[in-house]
Amino acid sequence: SGEGHGRMKGTSDLARRCFETLLRDPAVRMSMTAKRFPIMAAGVAIGLRYGVGDGVIQVAGGLTWDTQRNLMFGAFGATYAMTFGYGIFNVLYPLLTPRIGPFLNAVVDAAVFCPLVYFPVYYLFREFAYSSPERRQHDPLRIAQARLATWGSHISSDAKACAMFWIPVNTLNFWTVPLHLRQPFIGGVGFLWAMILSKTTGSRVRKES
Repeated sequence: SGEGHGRMKGTSDLARRCFETLLRDPAVRMSMTAKRFPIMAAGVAIGLRYGVGDGVIQVAGGLTWDTQRNLMFGAFGATYAMTFGYGIFNVLYPLLTPRIGPFLNAVVDAAVFCPLVYFPVYYLFREFAYSSPERRQHDPLRIAQARLATWGSHISSDAKACAMFWIPVNTLNFWTVPLHLRQPFIGGVGFLWAMILSKTTGSRVRKES
């Protein structure tokens, strides 16, 4: 019938407009991909953030290019985002934010999870990356212990930097950003944080012994 034909044409036109929107708007495609594969999207976004951020610092600072350091930053970002980061941001915080609000949730992140979870994992990656292959193979426990010593000696300055940067950023994140885009959001906005981390911790005394 004419009515049925009209409905089919309307549905076809709607599908065509949606498809054209996807082709025109990369942000829509990215959002849909992140919603379908949230863990993978988090790993890609955060891994790129750290790798590129460290690369900018190395090049802008006129440093001799350090591939090992750059890979360490990228691997840390991707691994943390797909494990602890995903569990904290996509599972725990959605339960916490409705109870305490976006600002206090951001404070909890900066005061608790950043110094007690994020930085210990980061320094573990750093110590392993900056140790010789022989040491990584034969003395991993000592490397882990060195990680704890480095973390403890810098916890105050690291926590302060984390709070100053991430409390305002994550307040906005928890307040306005859809759940599946939270990690990609901090992957983009946090590009500056990756540069800060690279500048302040990436070139500290390397562990070669």
